[in-house]
Amino acid sequence: MKLPTGASRIVFILAHPAGHVGAPRHYTPYFEKQGLDWHKVPMDVAPRHLAETIRALAKSPSTAGFNLTMPHKPAAFELCDEVGPAARFEGVVNTIRIEAGGKLVGESFDGGGFLNAAREAGIFDSERRAVVIGAGGAGRAICHALVAAGLKRLRILNEVPGPVEALAAKLHGQFPDLDISLEWRFDDAGLCVNATSLGL
Repeated sequence: MKLPTGASRIVFILAHPAGHVGAPRHYTPYFEKQGLDWHKVPMDVAPRHLAETIRALAKSPSTAGFNLTMPHKPAAFELCDEVGPAARFEGVVNTIRIEAGGKLVGESFDGGGFLNAAREAGIFDSERRAVVIGAGGAGRAICHALVAAGLKRLRILNEVPGPVEALAAKLHGQFPDLDISLEWRFDDAGLCVNATSLGL
């Protein structure tokens, strides 16, 4: 694998902690195959330093953009100058690109990525109930993607009730015919998704 030089572009993966981040071993070789001198670099950033870190790194021509993981997705959303449709609904971003003039444009690809993988694996069935455990950034993204793809019955479970109730209300607002349950049961599940931090 090619090592970075002063001419390389860096995509920073901002996390706290960052010890679990394994994306560079997949993406850096992919960039190389595409003819890009780009590298993914994990960085442990405490939440209180997120805004200053993004603003400072975004000024460097070496920075190609950012990926965000726990716990930074909601806070990073607030730092963006513009966001895509999935991010706007979910209130989180997992990717930020830097456009001309330093404009920060964010989007959330967690839900779409999950849905594509579920379809490829043949486990997405819009007629069967999906159970999503976790109503954080990834959970919100996955719920939204499943329902937007035609899922008719969804159950959302979360240790703390507030986030799951807010997500259910938001989903009902956009998809009024959706059958949403917050009941802790799994016997009717056609798909069960772990969107908690234990799934990292």
